[in-house]
Amino acid sequence: MSSKSVLTIIPGNVVIETVDADLENPIIERQPYSWKKGSLGTTLEVIDQVADIDQCRVLISDHFCHITGFEVEKKHSDDRNYIKNIAQEFIPEDLNVVKWDYSEISTVENKTRIQVFALTQVFNLELEKVSNSIKSKLVLIIPISLSILESIAEKDESFLVMYSDDIGGVIVCIKDGLARFSTNFTKDNISKKILEVMSYMSKYLEFIPEKVVVTDSISTQIISEFKKNFKVVAASISASANIADISRLTGSDKKVLSVSFSEKKGSLSILEDDLLLADVETSNSKQVFFLVLIIMASLGLGLGYLVVSLLLTSS
Repeated sequence: MSSKSVLTIIPGNVVIETVDADLENPIIERQPYSWKKGSLGTTLEVIDQVADIDQCRVLISDHFCHITGFEVEKKHSDDRNYIKNIAQEFIPEDLNVVKWDYSEISTVENKTRIQVFALTQVFNLELEKVSNSIKSKLVLIIPISLSILESIAEKDESFLVMYSDDIGGVIVCIKDGLARFSTNFTKDNISKKILEVMSYMSKYLEFIPEKVVVTDSISTQIISEFKKNFKVVAASISASANIADISRLTGSDKKVLSVSFSEKKGSLSILEDDLLLADVETSNSKQVFFLVLIIMASLGLGLGYLVVSLLLTSS
């Protein structure tokens, strides 16, 4: 496989990489650039001039997008309007305004699993402006969360993914083989984000993951605590290598997951990274809250808090 150019856009940084997914160390070359709100276009124009790239694949932070997944009857899997109307129930921005896309993940009997992602309106505007002013063709644009799932998602499994690399980290909730929710994290806020994800899974997805997939850079302390309650699977994953390895760049709409600014494929929308901590549903409250408390204690929130909280939940 020949090397590919991969552009990763996260809050505050843009990284341009030369990637060969066939290599043991797939990142051949990496160059970071900083940007701030309103300057993404200028930064990408600079990269476009310096790097002189013909085609570029783009990874976007989940901070700039929403993801969701659901099942539809097989007969509706080709109906983009039908898919849009269902996706709109889960995505807070107007899908008639922003870029969005979907792909068919699998079909079991008469049910087809659909994966959807959408850009935030602000990011949509930023990317739309710059796509018309650079010579590099953006041939594939997907979130980091959906890129990492290229190498690990199973058709029927429900699990949690904690992914981190030199660029950033993301937690992804997988239910029945579909990415239902994602949120970014840093070393400073990882404990808060784990609590948010646990709460979200309980309230909106109504499940506890069967296993947790962690990448090499997740701390051993967090891994050891997860092992007490979950099956933990270590994985070497590269979002950059995964997007570089994707071969389906053209074809029917439901087979190619990517937003496009050069051709009007559809419209998309995205969820902000700052999720409010949701209340735990009473039906599974003790089971989920117990797991949350274990994680809180392991992250240094104190044995005293754990004891008091256990007393409260048992009363």
